[in-house]
Amino acid sequence: ALDTAASDALQKSLRALHKAAQAKALPLFALLKMDGDQLGQLLALRSAPAPAPTQASSDDATGDLGGAAQLLSSALQEFTQAAQTIVQAHSGYLLYAGGDDVLALAPAAQALDCVCALRRAYQQAFAALPTRFPACALAPQMAQQATISAALALAHYQTPLTALYQDVSHALDQVAKARHGRDSLALRLWKGQGLCASWGMPWEAALAADGQLHILHLARGMARQEGLLSGSFLQRGAALWRELDGMADEASLLRRLEHEYGHSLYAQSRALSQQEVRQQVQALWQCARQQQRVADAQTSSGWRLQPLPREVEEGQICQLLQTLCEILAQAGMQESTP
Repeated sequence: ALDTAASDALQKSLRALHKAAQAKALPLFALLKMDGDQLGQLLALRSAPAPAPTQASSDDATGDLGGAAQLLSSALQEFTQAAQTIVQAHSGYLLYAGGDDVLALAPAAQALDCVCALRRAYQQAFAALPTRFPACALAPQMAQQATISAALALAHYQTPLTALYQDVSHALDQVAKARHGRDSLALRLWKGQGLCASWGMPWEAALAADGQLHILHLARGMARQEGLLSGSFLQRGAALWRELDGMADEASLLRRLEHEYGHSLYAQSRALSQQEVRQQVQALWQCARQQQRVADAQTSSGWRLQPLPREVEEGQICQLLQTLCEILAQAGMQESTP
């Protein structure tokens, strides 16, 4: 713990920083944790037996367990080196990066961009294996199968870090990996001293074509006042989800949301066609409707997405969106390039 003199000095420095920046720091921060999926299976990869032994160069991995370990070590070393640069580029602080594990603090406004960039770096490190080890038949297999899951918690700076770490660890293991089938992201929102919203999605469903999260696209549109979703509609939407308690079928829920959205627009003296209203509600639903990855040997990837059972937790997307919008608006719409 800091003594009184050190605490006073930090407070003085913070006030000077606020004055120089002509703005106050946001009271929210993010703790993010990432972990590679099923590394044991990657280590167990075997190539098909070769018709005859060949002499491999010093840079080529072989097809046995040692070869898989060499490939994995090479990709993870590259990822670890990239992690430091990525976290710093998003004004964060890297607490730990080793192998497939990352633990970092980041500003709330840049945290989701940061975790997306880290996931891309992980993919790129493994995608480079066939080029780095052209004689190794295992390299393309490992590049295709390697995935990473992540959990991120947004919280007030006074939230006990130990409790937040325990929660983000739980979210990584039980939400991103167990509930959503790995290769997924879990997002948690803390207010006061407790968890108030939780959301998760496989990366494949969470990301838009430009590599950014659908939920961030919606929040940025709201923060710029370019999007048509409003805070009042999100509050009513969250209440509607709680009221229905997960009992309404999808079509009925969407009709109710469209109805509420129309009332929200009317209150703002704004008009949209029924088709435009439906498109906006569908964009929200796309973020809210949680999915999971399940094994499917009939697909080229060996996986497919399927919706999770309907539940009232879907409505928590409204609170998350509202918080993200406030964060981005206060931070002056900080964005990073994918």
